[in-house]
Order: sequence, then structure tokens, then C-alpha cells
Amino acid sequence: MEECVRQKLTRSIGVSNFNSEQVTRVLEKSSIKPVMNQVECHPYLQQKKLIKFCKDRDIAVTAYSPLGAPNAMFPPPGCPVLMKDEKLKAIGEKYGKSLAQMALRFLLQSGVIVIPKSTNPERLKQNMDIFDFTINDKDVKYIESLDCDGRTCPFTE
Repeated sequence: MEECVRQKLTRSIGVSNFNSEQVTRVLEKSSIKPVMNQVECHPYLQQKKLIKFCKDRDIAVTAYSPLGAPNAMFPPPGCPVLMKDEKLKAIGEKYGKSLAQMALRFLLQSGVIVIPKSTNPERLKQNMDIFDFTINDKDVKYIESLDCDGRTCPFTE
């Protein structure tokens, strides 16, 4: 990957599903630091330690499955479903926003880049409509309390 950067075939390097130990090994053995680590991240799996670790090293974090993969074909047994969280839905109603918009905004306020997937044009518009409000501290604390290591993509552990 570094050779691709040197040959100007790409501008930067990113990694995916790397934990802090793996990122450390990359930093120790490479001459070009990755600029991004893409990981599963949502209110039920907030990855705070990994995000801080990456930020301290100027590595941005991008969240895939920021809505908790509500349509996962093989969800882990007993895994909570973020998109059915009634309390988060109620908080969203207070802001005039959907549960999905609350989850996305929470991650953005946490400094995480989000890439929600949708093929529905209306949902695509809703996913973009998260820049006109800020979640207050009390509600952020509640959303932070939802973190239960709720990994929806178990093959990334």
C-alpha cells in the first residue's frame, strides 16, 4: 500500500477492523501512517477506547453499520436491535428527528465519520438531515449508557 502512495496511485492508506494492537504494529513497521480506521460503531458498540487511541495518533475513525445493521442476515444471538430502542426513539421525537438520525448525530458529535447504507431515497435524505441540531449533554449521557458491546458483525472480532 505504501508503494501505491509513493507512485501516486492513491493519496493515503486506510485500514479496516484494526484493533489498537494491530494499529500499533502498523505504526511501528510502516513509513506511511494510515489516515483512517473503519470499524463497526454505533450506540450499542461505541468503541470509545479504540476511537481515542486512533484520535491520539491522528487516525480518523469511520463507522460502518452506524445503525447497528438492522437487516443483518445472521445477527448474533441475543444481540439487541438498535433500531427498536424505544427510549432513543422518544429522545429523537423531542428533537423532531428519527431514531436513525439520533444514532448518526451521536456518532458525529463523538468525532466519528458515519457511512450509513440505504437504497431508499427518502432515508438517504433523512440520513443527511443531521447537521441542523446538537444532542444535549443529558441525552448524550443516556445514549452513552446504551453501549453494551453489541457487535452486529461478529466476524470482525
